[in-house]
Amino acid sequence: MKYYNAHTHIFTAQYVPNNVVGLPIMKFLAEYPVSQSIGKFAKLFLSGAVNKKYERVAKFAEIGLGKSQEVIFNQLRDYYKGWGDVRFVILPMDMEQMGAGKPLSNYNTQLDEIIRLRAKDNFANILLPFLFVDPRRREFQNGNDILNWVKPYFERSGFVGLKMYPALGYYPFDERLDELYLWASDHNVPVTYHCIDGVIHYRGKLNGFPPPRFPNEFHNLKETDPAKYQWNFTEPFNYKKVLELFPNLKINLAHYGGEDKIVPRARWYTTVREMVAGNNNVYTDVSFSLNDTRIFKTIHDDINDANNKLLGDKILFGTDFFVVEKNKDEAFLRDELKQALMNMDATNNISVSSFDRIASTNPSKFLASDFYAG
Repeated sequence: MKYYNAHTHIFTAQYVPNNVVGLPIMKFLAEYPVSQSIGKFAKLFLSGAVNKKYERVAKFAEIGLGKSQEVIFNQLRDYYKGWGDVRFVILPMDMEQMGAGKPLSNYNTQLDEIIRLRAKDNFANILLPFLFVDPRRREFQNGNDILNWVKPYFERSGFVGLKMYPALGYYPFDERLDELYLWASDHNVPVTYHCIDGVIHYRGKLNGFPPPRFPNEFHNLKETDPAKYQWNFTEPFNYKKVLELFPNLKINLAHYGGEDKIVPRARWYTTVREMVAGNNNVYTDVSFSLNDTRIFKTIHDDINDANNKLLGDKILFGTDFFVVEKNKDEAFLRDELKQALMNMDATNNISVSSFDRIASTNPSKFLASDFYAG
């Protein structure tokens, strides 16, 4: 059986802007990676003494300092030794337009490094890269420019999906993405969207944005706090508009609304759940949210919802390696969920493994396209 982790990262500190979380520290950490001990110290200091929102930069420090993407990818693979055929969706990040400064190395360098890595050993079979697309890059004058830039990565370099992070400062229904969405629809190419609020968001000036293409009651365009303004870009309603324009587009609304929304069944979770349950082309993954064990029962109930079997067919396993916010080892995070689902399967006399569904059956369907057969 093939297993998939549908949401992972291997980018290093070289590709992260200095002020990515509002703290001018990434340049120092990236330029002076004396040893991994610096990262461990940063993890301890930042998570305890400064503010919990900086735990994420501490995680970058602990794993991403002084390493290549190859080293991080091999560390990820090591966590899954003994599992047999495990494949990893790798999601790069382009943070050059988020108003937090320029990284030491640019996005194209990050992509080139991934392409070289896939050429090693048997990595082409297990490293499944998505292409991060930000329509605001200077080289993109229009949607046709975006499409012409994207296509070679799929046709020649083995990329299998698209990744977008609207919280960095754009709407998922940006007109410049129309040609790309039409192409993705025609070729069944999957698109994964970041769909929660968090510490990584647009940090530039807020008074220069054009009005959204489809404004709605959930948009607050007068908001002056960048942490809250990101909700305008990430709001789940936005994806309903994307699907109205491109009903055949296959999308993953990552993180299932977030663990803080799943447990109380808040609107972002219920909206994402409704979209997954009601559309053949909408998926969600549980990455990042797995830090909170309280969500496990809800996830299990949704996988096995007898009233809507479509819902359980579109939930994906993912861990958000290596940028999970809380301090849980990848192997512990993975096994904790798997064991919990197995126990609940046994208690409820469920014969088809819930974990196998979200880690094998569902992702193989989500990833299948004209460029990837599984």
